[in-house]
Amino acid sequence: MASIYPNDVSRQALVVFRMTKGSGEFFDLSTSPITRASFEIGGYTPDENDLNQAEPYFITGACIGCKAYLAVCPQNCIEHDSLPYVIDQKHCLHCGNCYADCPVHAVIKR
Repeated sequence: MASIYPNDVSRQALVVFRMTKGSGEFFDLSTSPITRASFEIGGYTPDENDLNQAEPYFITGACIGCKAYLAVCPQNCIEHDSLPYVIDQKHCLHCGNCYADCPVHAVIKR
């Protein structure tokens, strides 16, 4: 850990905490494309708001199939087999590039 967190300030990320009930998510940036997964502990059940936060960007029916995302999605995680296109959430970084660059504003942020 010393090579990853070389000083006292960076080692604050290693502070131990206890969580008895809740949900979370992790990103494994060492894989390509990245791997993303959600988890719940302590019998927590996610509600609709939690699910929307886990998938903050969504492509609506306004999608025209222009493929503008090809130049901006760092994970190439937008499936384009049919309209509207679909964001593969397990690989999405939540960067918002597709949202910012969609020429017809078909991508919404929940």
